[in-house]
Amino acid sequence: MGDFFRQTKEKLDFYIAQNAVNLSGGQKQRISIARGLIRETDFYVFDDCFSALDYSTEKKVRDAIRKKLSDRGVLVIAQRVATVRDADEILVIDNGNIVGKGSHRELEERCLVYQEIITSQKKIDKGGSK
Repeated sequence: MGDFFRQTKEKLDFYIAQNAVNLSGGQKQRISIARGLIRETDFYVFDDCFSALDYSTEKKVRDAIRKKLSDRGVLVIAQRVATVRDADEILVIDNGNIVGKGSHRELEERCLVYQEIITSQKKIDKGGSK
């Protein structure tokens, strides 16, 4: 977000309209993440807050969060496998039930739902449809 504000004429005095209608979905999400990180706490929850970011930006944000919060508890709720693949532990929930638990590698090997998610996301990434 720093790059965005530095590029505007107003810099940090940039006016954000009500409901942030003058920002993209990704810009809104990055501001929300930054606001959440301002407060120092022992535990952080990121609930699908990367969904409007492109993959490159998401990776940069995740890497920065991982570095800043390496000694904190972090819960990430996400639909993209790429978002959680480096997590210590992943829970796969299907229709309200936990159907898989483990690392990315473990789930790739033994969780059918996780395998299906990976397959469907690979198709979407290649321009296909679900």
